Amino acid sequence: MIKIDSGPKCTLLLILIIYLVGCKTNIKFKDSGIIYQSELWKSINNSIIKFEMQNEEIDKNLAYFLDSIILNHKIIILGEPSHYSSTSYKIKNQIIRYLYENHDFNVLLLEGDFFGLNSITDFYLNQSYRQKEVNQDSICYNLGLPIFWQSCIGFNSLFNNYIPATYNTPNPLILNGFDPQFYSLYSSLHFKNYIRFIYSNNISNQTKDSTINHLIDKNPWLELTKDEIEYLIPKFIKLKEQIEFNNKNFSEEYYNILNYICILQYLNINMNEKNKLREEQMALNLDYLLNSKFKNKKIIISAHDIHVVRYSDSLYKDYQSLVNIITRDSNLNNQIYTIGITGRSGYFGGLDKDIFAIPEHPDGFEVNIQDSFNYGILDNSRINEENRTIRFFAGFENFIPTWGQWLKHYDAIIYIKSMIDCNEN
Repeated sequence: MIKIDSGPKCTLLLILIIYLVGCKTNIKFKDSGIIYQSELWKSINNSIIKFEMQNEEIDKNLAYFLDSIILNHKIIILGEPSHYSSTSYKIKNQIIRYLYENHDFNVLLLEGDFFGLNSITDFYLNQSYRQKEVNQDSICYNLGLPIFWQSCIGFNSLFNNYIPATYNTPNPLILNGFDPQFYSLYSSLHFKNYIRFIYSNNISNQTKDSTINHLIDKNPWLELTKDEIEYLIPKFIKLKEQIEFNNKNFSEEYYNILNYICILQYLNINMNEKNKLREEQMALNLDYLLNSKFKNKKIIISAHDIHVVRYSDSLYKDYQSLVNIITRDSNLNNQIYTIGITGRSGYFGGLDKDIFAIPEHPDGFEVNIQDSFNYGILDNSRINEENRTIRFFAGFENFIPTWGQWLKHYDAIIYIKSMIDCNEN
């Protein structure tokens, strides 16, 4: 199993300070002697592959690029700079469909509800195997994906129509999640009963605590007090240890216990600790899905850019992204190819969120891509090793220009000149 390291993530405030100072002073790295970037931008512009967005069919240049990377990689990880970016979703939609239809990538793992998505998908696939036609509307209703995926133009057709339709075929596109947080209606209705069942089945009658069932019935996010949370945590840690003692191979049941403990702990700690805890649990869930449930499958993973950076501790001190954690497994590391997405201008947000304009940094990656490119994809291995270590500003974290070794943090970068928000502005 993968190992978990400790360490807090830097705050958003620090990122904003770095950005504002950079804008205010109009930093010129060549003059200051920090780094010399003109050769880097030249190398990037000579290496980036131009493509265009078409309504249905994928651009041939993007398709050729995908054809080349899947020769040596069975796990393709797609980032997104914000959870409310329609343009990012349109590109990811095309990539997911292309990999599924042409290269048999038939598992899609989302930064979404582990319990809900796994349970719902297993149920509907079992119905399909029994030759009963799956109702697409019921799948969409029960999935209960976050609004930024299920309702944002670009991804809504994928989740509301395309994926459910595959569940009536011999080769469905299997949808699962790896986030311990709950999003789905299914989880809100069934998770507490599931946890109560596991507790009852694994604890002997002599050691059962009648208070536990009463507390499990409460919504952990809204109804549990701090004292009740502190009462529950050691009880379920003991249950986890008992399962570990009795089993060599852990089932989905075990990971749902870990997720419940994670949620309880999450409610009583500060934001930096919450980020660390969630990242670690997402990595553990993903490790189970990749190495057990979907072992030897071709898999697509979709998550926020910041979760899928390599060498994350060089981006933020002590920060361990889920990709940094799972790639400690050398076998997984060799199979994984990560693609970060960023945009130069436009808007993001919408639906249930405010709409924000994307800031341009005067020395950022995005403004140094040639104006003739509306879309481009850069295989970072085409840049020499010395240039890949150069730090520069780029907007991979909610479009906030952030200082990092971005050519090392991702295996490839998708560049978008103009972004559209989920309200299509």
